[in-house]
Amino acid sequence: MAEQDDGAGTFSSAWVSLSAQLEIGRWERRLDPRLALYATLTNPSGLAGLELRGREPFAIDPTELRGSEQFSISLDPVTESTLVLETKSPEAVPMFQRVADDLVALARTRDDDNSAARAIIRRFNTWQRFLREASSGLLSTQRRLGLYGELVTLRDLFLPVVGGPAAIRAWTGPDRAPQDFQMASTAVEVKTVVHSEPQVLRIDGERQLDDFGLEILAIAHHRVFVHKGSGQTLPDLVAEVRGLVGESPTALEELDERLLAYGYVEDERTLQAYGALGYSLKETSYYRVRGGNFPRLTEADLQPGIGQVEYALAAAVCEPHAVTNAQLEAWLRAPEATVDPSTMTESQEVEYKQTAWAPVGVVPDPDDVPHISRSLQSAIVKTVVGFMNAGGGELIVGVRDADRKVTGIEADLAFRNRSPGDLDRYELDLLTMLSDRVDELVHRQVRITFTKQEEATACHLAVSPSPNPRFGKPYPKPNQPPRPVFWVRRGNATVELEGRAMIDYIAEQWF
Repeated sequence: MAEQDDGAGTFSSAWVSLSAQLEIGRWERRLDPRLALYATLTNPSGLAGLELRGREPFAIDPTELRGSEQFSISLDPVTESTLVLETKSPEAVPMFQRVADDLVALARTRDDDNSAARAIIRRFNTWQRFLREASSGLLSTQRRLGLYGELVTLRDLFLPVVGGPAAIRAWTGPDRAPQDFQMASTAVEVKTVVHSEPQVLRIDGERQLDDFGLEILAIAHHRVFVHKGSGQTLPDLVAEVRGLVGESPTALEELDERLLAYGYVEDERTLQAYGALGYSLKETSYYRVRGGNFPRLTEADLQPGIGQVEYALAAAVCEPHAVTNAQLEAWLRAPEATVDPSTMTESQEVEYKQTAWAPVGVVPDPDDVPHISRSLQSAIVKTVVGFMNAGGGELIVGVRDADRKVTGIEADLAFRNRSPGDLDRYELDLLTMLSDRVDELVHRQVRITFTKQEEATACHLAVSPSPNPRFGKPYPKPNQPPRPVFWVRRGNATVELEGRAMIDYIAEQWF
């Protein structure tokens, strides 16, 4: 084996000199001065390879090493410290150069051999998937339109609301998941239709509009114009999204892997092809999928043995189920904290409570303490439910309403026999109370934080709007049965709605 070691350069540049070697044997060139990363040539077969040699055995699961008809990947069985990628025929070398250049650039961003090896394996497996699904290397016109729509949804909805890393993780479209985006219990399916064509949404399978196990399932319906020689090209949009993701290397790397998994790569040929068409977004509509009155087919609608159903859904019949961009953003957005009591009075979005359990002041009759404590807990539940059924808001416990002085939750901690600084337990007690008096999913709309001022600690419950009507169960008065109550926020007060007023409010807010 002969070694040529310049310690720098791309795989392709190293291959230029390696491929000039005609003698039988194995030739190599080092590609990085820090990592033991090598481009290799094996003669007389003319096979190209990439090797990473670690100082110690790699912590790699062998089941992750998945080769293909074109390329092999293996770990040296003796040392377990050399990762080897190689072509299986000379015909695969041009594509291998493209793959290896990407792998080398990725490996250089890692701090050590093990992390470089894991990054190479993960990206190599993504490349393998790309090569299986995009034999021509170019996305079809329809796939380009679909990618444009998903990137628009990423740009306009997820990135502004949840930020780069979370938004990229939520993008499941490249994985051929039932919906194109999923974050926690919220999923969004994207449908992009040329504006001049009938607005018909193509539904791929009986699971695509099935909201089983989801709190929110929405359709993002984009109407777009397609132009030749004008408009925003796919590479332009990719560059814009990269810029919006920011400077997080992890998020940018995940974005590139998502694009690759979708089938999108950039080189001279693809940039020329993708640059020929441009797009302009005319309009976006969002529809919420739920209940038996939304037009759809799910597994529950099919006879046994029937599956993989594809059907067309007219966008016009979805219009009664339209929701606003602001509503969808509110459902996706984590509640924000924290209000400063010294500057904010009670309002539609702000409420103060001095305690959540402990009676304030002197209670003449000790037998009244349990009743007062239950009333205080009911007031907490009432406010949280009112915020969820309106536009969200923040409840601060440990603040005296009259002068907004931070009196602290220390009285509650003592009343509950908790340690003075046990904030984790206080948070758990609050969430348990809300789960018992609202429902098991209430934690999705509530974020709890604490602020400390001198010797007093305030607890902030930031509450986001609920995607569904929510009811609370206050502690009943003596000799009265418990009942669920529908509360809403009105100005700086929380009020109960019943009968026709409740029905009208729910219809206007959610349907």
